[in-house]
Amino acid sequence: MKRVVATSLLSRRWRSVWKLVPKLDFRDYSYKYHATSAAPSEFIDKFLERNTAPALETLHLNLYHLRDYSPESLEKWVNVAVARNVLDLNLLYCLHCRYPIRFPTSLYTHETLVVLRLRGTIVDDVPSKTSFRSLKTLSLRDMSFSCDGTVDRFLSCFPVLETLVVRRWIADNVKTYSICVPSLRSLDVEELVGGYADPRYDHGYVINTPRLKFLHMVDHFSGFCSLLNVPEELEAEIHLRFCDSDKLLGSLASAKKLSLCLKPQMLVFLELCVMCSLDWLNVILKHSPKLRALRLSRTRHSCQNSRNVRTNWERFLTV
Repeated sequence: MKRVVATSLLSRRWRSVWKLVPKLDFRDYSYKYHATSAAPSEFIDKFLERNTAPALETLHLNLYHLRDYSPESLEKWVNVAVARNVLDLNLLYCLHCRYPIRFPTSLYTHETLVVLRLRGTIVDDVPSKTSFRSLKTLSLRDMSFSCDGTVDRFLSCFPVLETLVVRRWIADNVKTYSICVPSLRSLDVEELVGGYADPRYDHGYVINTPRLKFLHMVDHFSGFCSLLNVPEELEAEIHLRFCDSDKLLGSLASAKKLSLCLKPQMLVFLELCVMCSLDWLNVILKHSPKLRALRLSRTRHSCQNSRNVRTNWERFLTV
């Protein structure tokens, strides 16, 4: 946009060149606007109305400010983007705004969308027929689903999805977060709770992704995590505070690269957190005949309590 404005000043013929720009990345980080300034929603309206590019490739709306963007305005902007065959769409909405924003129904019939990132959006119901035939990258941040089944139905809308990022909101109404996506190659999940909150043992994940290549998971809240159909080529970095490590390690028996903050037969590389995972070292070594590299470190998301590290290490050396 800066280049377009600069170019427009050089010649009268180029004054309207900004209308041909196929991308809009709008970020509302400001806190105050002067009374004479145009409202942000008015700017977005005028850009979409006057844009004459053959296609709108990218539309990023990062509406973080507490200002009230009406649901009607957001629905209108999404409808325009769908009509213009947008490929990359960001709808990042502030959680604390007065009006909740529901997932735009027009997106369910958008066949050419490739990248979709959502934040602060409500998903109440999923229609029986959807057309996300091209979407390969999906980011779900601070979403609110009506129930467990809604998550499963929503993710089933993406038959060719390859990359999924999940950042959960503690009040998202979901107990069992089911991720069953056969085409998925990369999964990044984080659910962090400040301090040392008590776990909710009836909350957790069921992950069934037989083609998964990369798994990054940090969860300081949930009580269970079930991994199904884990592929042999999986590379995983897992930081879980309360889940059953016995069952989890059993599910990862075929993984080839692990970084744990918590016997695999095929394991050739292992990074283990010395702050909270030494209890598993002897067990893993006994069941890892092909292990070639072992790294002991204090990982970024590990717990900070080091009182028992020396005791656990000395006990391991005597085994």
